[in-house]
Amino acid sequence: MDVSLLLSNDAHQPIVVGRIFFYDEEFRITRPECKRFQKFTEQQQAELNRVWTRTAYPNYREREILAQKLGTSVRKIQIWFQNKRARSNVMTSVAINQ
Repeated sequence: MDVSLLLSNDAHQPIVVGRIFFYDEEFRITRPECKRFQKFTEQQQAELNRVWTRTAYPNYREREILAQKLGTSVRKIQIWFQNKRARSNVMTSVAINQ
């Protein structure tokens, strides 16, 4: 075994000896915490549901206006509509099977 590898000054790279990996915890790179999801307020949900009653597939411009009005991103509006359509399909299939 070459011990000089273990004494390397390059702490950013893992040191590999056979199948054993040595990491210097001081230089470990961590990912930032990601947000789980945004919970819309009752007022925001009311506005989203109002648009939902008109269309389940708002175009980009409608989503953009809605995002500005609600103070969120267009992507979060898009995800809300995707989730709402999925929940709607599940509820429809449950009602049919009963």
